[in-house]
Amino acid sequence: MFDRGFVEEVRGLLAKGYGRDLVAMEAIVYRDVMDLLDGLIDVREAKERMGRATRDLAKRQLTWFRGDSRVRWVKAGSASSRELLAERVSGMLAEGGT
Repeated sequence: MFDRGFVEEVRGLLAKGYGRDLVAMEAIVYRDVMDLLDGLIDVREAKERMGRATRDLAKRQLTWFRGDSRVRWVKAGSASSRELLAERVSGMLAEGGT
């Protein structure tokens, strides 16, 4: 995210008047970059916090998805998995999205 300009994106949003008080700016990585820009933490700490927060969010999402019986897992990475996914999505849409 750092290499792709995320810090500059947040800096630009702040310059346009989007502040910490907005719900969207409270997202896990945004608050860390704002702390970096405010001088509250250094780059190393920002990257560590962002990595930890992202991993924690991914764990919570997996836990939530595993508890939802409607979720159908498809192993990604091959042409056959893309075809299987397309078939499943088409079938779900034909059934009314459930």
